[in-house]
Amino acid sequence: MYPSISNLTFSVFNCYNLNENDLDTYGSFLRRDFEVKCMTPEHLKMSLAIGIPYIFIWVFAIPTFIFWKLRNLIGKFDDKEVITSYGLFFVGLSDNAYFWEVIVTNARKLIFIICSTLFSSSSAIIKALIGALILFL
Repeated sequence: MYPSISNLTFSVFNCYNLNENDLDTYGSFLRRDFEVKCMTPEHLKMSLAIGIPYIFIWVFAIPTFIFWKLRNLIGKFDDKEVITSYGLFFVGLSDNAYFWEVIVTNARKLIFIICSTLFSSSSAIIKALIGALILFL
C-alpha cells in the first residue's frame, strides 16, 4: 500500500502542459484529472488540504512511528506477539538491521515515486536510467 498511496499523494502536484508555447490558451492541468487546472484556487486547496497532510502523515509519520516502535522492541523480536504485529518489517533481517525495511527500502520507494512523478513526461530512457540509479543506491 505504501507505494500506491505515496504515488497518489504526489500525483496531486503532477501537472501536464497541454501546449508549452501557449499556456494562456491551453494551460497546465492535473495529470490524474484533466478537469482540474493547475495553480487555480481549486487545485491549491486540494494540494494544501490533501497533498501536504498525506505527505507528512503517510510518507513520513507512519514510517517514523514504525521505526520508533521497532527500536523499542529490540531484543523482543522472537516474541510471537511482536512477530505477528511487526514481523512484516523485520522478519528475515538480523536484529541489528531491523530498520532496513522501514528506512532504506521505503526511502528507495519514495525516491522512485517522486522521480517517476516529476519525470512522468520525460522519455522512457531517462526514466529507466533514473530507476537503475535508484536501485543501485
